[in-house]
Amino acid sequence: MPVMKNRLILSFVLLLCMIEARATHIVGGQLFLTENKNSYYNYNIGLTLYFDALNGNPGAEDNQVVVYVFRKRDNASIGFVEIPKIERKSVSYTNQLCVISSTETIQITYATDIFLDASDFSDPEGYYIVWDRCCRNGTITNIKSPGDAGSLFYLEFSAIVQNGTAFHNSSPKFPDIEGDYACVNSPFLFNFGGTDPDGDSLSYRLVTPLQGFSTKDRPGIQAIGSSNYPKLTWIDGITNDNIIPGSKPLTVDYKTGMLSLTAGNLGLYVFAVQVDEFRNGIKIGTLIRDFQLRVVDCPKMDKPEILFKEKGKSTFYSSNQIVTIGKDDPNCFEVMVTDPSINELLQVSGRAIDQTQNYFSILPAQYRTTVANDTMRFQVCLDACFVTDDNRPIRIELIVQDESCPVPLTDTLVIYIRREGSENIPPVVTTSLSTSSLSYELSSSEGIIFEVTAIDPDTSSITLNAKGRGFDLADVGMLFGSKSGIGQLSSQFSWNPDCRIMNGDTSQTFTVDFITQDKACLAASDTTSVVLKLSDNSGKAVIDLPNVITPNGDGKNDCLIFDEISEGSCNDLFKDITIFNRWGKQVYYSKNKNQNWCPNAISAGYYFYVVQYTQKSFKGGLTVLK
Repeated sequence: MPVMKNRLILSFVLLLCMIEARATHIVGGQLFLTENKNSYYNYNIGLTLYFDALNGNPGAEDNQVVVYVFRKRDNASIGFVEIPKIERKSVSYTNQLCVISSTETIQITYATDIFLDASDFSDPEGYYIVWDRCCRNGTITNIKSPGDAGSLFYLEFSAIVQNGTAFHNSSPKFPDIEGDYACVNSPFLFNFGGTDPDGDSLSYRLVTPLQGFSTKDRPGIQAIGSSNYPKLTWIDGITNDNIIPGSKPLTVDYKTGMLSLTAGNLGLYVFAVQVDEFRNGIKIGTLIRDFQLRVVDCPKMDKPEILFKEKGKSTFYSSNQIVTIGKDDPNCFEVMVTDPSINELLQVSGRAIDQTQNYFSILPAQYRTTVANDTMRFQVCLDACFVTDDNRPIRIELIVQDESCPVPLTDTLVIYIRREGSENIPPVVTTSLSTSSLSYELSSSEGIIFEVTAIDPDTSSITLNAKGRGFDLADVGMLFGSKSGIGQLSSQFSWNPDCRIMNGDTSQTFTVDFITQDKACLAASDTTSVVLKLSDNSGKAVIDLPNVITPNGDGKNDCLIFDEISEGSCNDLFKDITIFNRWGKQVYYSKNKNQNWCPNAISAGYYFYVVQYTQKSFKGGLTVLK
């Protein structure tokens, strides 16, 4: 990789000149390698770093970082890249009202474009990138000597050319981490998952964070290739199974990357998640994400509760019951929410499970409590299209959440609803033709014209369209205007086919489907088809001209009439007509068979004609009498 090697020389000189600063600042982060498609600088390389703004040394915030690249097979050094800082911003909270003074984190992004030469990155076992820096936050609870512990970011990637073919891949992308904290003895969820730009599958697992070889005396050393980097040392009693101990120790969902826990003790806990990338069942990449989570003592909060009681019943709804709503019943029903807290903002949302659209609304969507155990009543109103099919109920999920910190407390109610709908009579489409099949000879000049009509008995909004089977209507010259409206629609179909449509054949068949569909909730449609059979058999060349004309101006037999000469067939079209005198001199020529010959200015005598078609010609003679 020539560009990378050039940077190595410059970066090495700069590294020797850097003043190493010890710092207890590193909260976490990860490396990334993203392909720049259609660019000479074919990759973007960098790292996202989370920096402790309260406990860290401000002088340890680097303006650039140096990452090192090694070959996995033998840990041989491939090169290193100096990467500038391109962004610095504060880490936000899910709820800005939940900010606490003991946590303040800065997100710093370093990135640059580089060129990776395929010849340098073709080893089948792949490569890895590391960034080795000391030190971590000195207030970490679950590791020994946290202020002296280094941090090593790690990313593996596959060869960029495999079996002689370019292998395209980018590392996973992750949303910005939010600076939330967990409350002791309270359930907590934290989204640590990402997405893959190439659509590869991702798998997550908790691992011990890497420490690397940097120390407090040498915080910014040149990284060393290794198959077994040093790891942090947990304090006694901590393992990967209880990195954050409690009644529900820290776990990660291996498919989504969602972290969950119920912590039992206050503190600042470091953890790492290894993200493995798979394509077609084969592992093609790995990265390790570091972060810290603070567990604090929060004011006790009671979650809201959502309740529903069917009209006419004395007990509240319980799961798996089916609520039946008739077609003449009211569209809305009432749901209640209670909350023990005073001046608490409650927000209600909902969705139809396993449905493409919800077809219901909630009013009001939020409410603030005014007294303890206040009760909020809201309406769930079903749209006209909320109709169950085949007697199967629709599940709706109603969720209420409060303003608790660091994340809202919620309650969920799932209701099974069976709703009867009005019968939908399907629309009907017809044509003005007496039959569904129409034969047409190309020698005809009339063209094909008929009306298409769609009618909806329910007077619903309907559409009317036409579609060719295996062809586009416009490509073959067919004309039909799509329509939309209410109740009844009409549109004319017209077509004047010519020889170009025959493709050298004597017959062709085209099928056009005319489709109407209503826009009712349980949409219905109707289709009628017309088969158009074209033939080229009746237009064979036939010549039958008179042998005498008398151009004397009496209006009788004054001209040689050509318009009844056949156009021929698509494979043998009329081309031209030529007339010669008896000495062989051309006295008339025309490509237009509708232009007759009226020889007023020539002498009487015997003349010869030639009618030329593309495949053959016809010759004959006639006498001009004056």
